[in-house]
Amino acid sequence: MSGTGTGTAIAVTTLTTSNSYVTIAEINTFCSDRGLTAWASASVTDKAAAGIRGMAYVESKMYKGQKTAKTQTRKWPRTNATDEDNVDISTSTIPTAVKNAQSRAAYEELISAGVLQPNLTRDSFTSREKVDVIDISYEQGRNATVFQAIDGYLVGYLLKTGRLIRV
Repeated sequence: MSGTGTGTAIAVTTLTTSNSYVTIAEINTFCSDRGLTAWASASVTDKAAAGIRGMAYVESKMYKGQKTAKTQTRKWPRTNATDEDNVDISTSTIPTAVKNAQSRAAYEELISAGVLQPNLTRDSFTSREKVDVIDISYEQGRNATVFQAIDGYLVGYLLKTGRLIRV
């Protein structure tokens, strides 16, 4: 969490140039309100870099609806998108939950850079575990950390593509 200098700035500007849904000030407030104290002591450079990595995680998801404009660089705002209660979302709105997800993702990335999108090798996966009479087999490629504090914000906005198979 050390660092000084200029680094990459978080720029919440227009649909075609923005690299973030939230400013560092908004992430500061989010973390402060939730008692995530490590954020406050980090440098602005480290905060900005973590914010951009957090944005990459939020952007890696598949959301309901379509981009509002062909020229926009980010996935939000969207048309034909609904929230967890199936209420239409304005085409000029980035949902608070998406902003909160990026803020929490930035915090997680500040604590441990690269934790949200690690490079994995085939050796990184556990395919089967057995303890006494309990035997669990995992679907390959699905044995990864789940960040409930982030994904919980996004769940109502995501396409339903996953499936759980019990055997």
